[in-house]
Amino acid sequence: MKTLSCEQKQKYGGYVVTSRLDPEAYSSMLGLITAAGYTDVSSFVRELIHTRCKAIADEMSGLMTQRLTSR
Repeated sequence: MKTLSCEQKQKYGGYVVTSRLDPEAYSSMLGLITAAGYTDVSSFVRELIHTRCKAIADEMSGLMTQRLTSR
């Protein structure tokens, strides 16, 4: 199993999640999230994390359902 590593610091009742992007990728990302109607990077990242975690949980649930129904 792959080990997940992260550096999080709780600040003001929440966690700060960091990542590094090169300047070109960051500029492109800002343009895209602005075009999608986001007003700040934090709201985009929060929604993205929620969406991806939900998708992973749904996939895992589907696999478990297949295992249970194939018996």
